[in-house]
Amino acid sequence: GAVEAVEATGWFLALALTHAPMMVFTLYASLTIVERALGSKRGKVKEKLPAREALPYVCVQLPMYNEPACAKRAIDAACLLHWPQDLIEIQVLDDSSDGTEDVVDDACAEWRER
Repeated sequence: GAVEAVEATGWFLALALTHAPMMVFTLYASLTIVERALGSKRGKVKEKLPAREALPYVCVQLPMYNEPACAKRAIDAACLLHWPQDLIEIQVLDDSSDGTEDVVDDACAEWRER
């Protein structure tokens, strides 16, 4: 009677103590998955730029060396930054010897025309 009750209680406590952290982790992981699936409000809030007078002049440098596959994407990404055009300068530093300079020249010419 009493011995079996103590043993059963001991097993219950042992199982509860070993499984509780895993249950908490599983709940947290599940909630994270649900939040990402439904979309987090934090990710959708677009921050506004401070007043124009408070914005610094920014220089973005894109160093490249024999990277024709990603040169245009890097230039496009830099040119699409949300920053006033008169307060940003984009420099492409290209020491390539494989034809990357042609890709860079074409991409830069395309952005100059816009």
